[in-house]
Amino acid sequence: MKNIIILALFNLLAFNQLLAQETKNLQKQKGFLSMNEIGVMVSNESALYGSPNAQAISFHSFNAYQAAPAFAIGLGVGMDSYPDRVLMPLTIGFSGDFLKKNITPFYRFLIGHGSVLTKKPTDNSGFPTQDIKLGGGLVVNPSIGLKVYIAEGKAFTLQLGYKFQEAFTEQSFRGGSLNRQEVTFRRLMFAIGFSF
Repeated sequence: MKNIIILALFNLLAFNQLLAQETKNLQKQKGFLSMNEIGVMVSNESALYGSPNAQAISFHSFNAYQAAPAFAIGLGVGMDSYPDRVLMPLTIGFSGDFLKKNITPFYRFLIGHGSVLTKKPTDNSGFPTQDIKLGGGLVVNPSIGLKVYIAEGKAFTLQLGYKFQEAFTEQSFRGGSLNRQEVTFRRLMFAIGFSF
């Protein structure tokens, strides 16, 4: 009976030690950070030129110096494919994890300028329209998400954000007159990605 009690106490102590041990924290502590994602941006706004398609595809890479798990600062570059133009946002921003855990919510805020990658707009027949110029403008992109660390400093990301992106369309007419139309894209963004 004495041996059973000693064995039970030993097992209880060993089990408590096992529960007390935390799993290894896989978060990146400091150094180079790269967050890369693909996403879809949706809106209930009607798109330009009467198109009902208000969705857009987004690719983005944010490369930063991570000073601590809660704060990284860096630069981003991306590609946003809207119905009538493709914009390339160049941004500066910051990001960080909220918790010191292997599954943690995170935040990111980006601000910058979007440049047009589309060379010339086309008409319905596919021919370039010579008298129309497309341009970009201010980009603001706050987001929150969830990081799931799978290895040392490497994580899958799931992100929800809002993208505000300004653009313009200029059309020149005979006689030198110019018509400029300001366009603002406001989109809810869902993205998945990988961080290392």
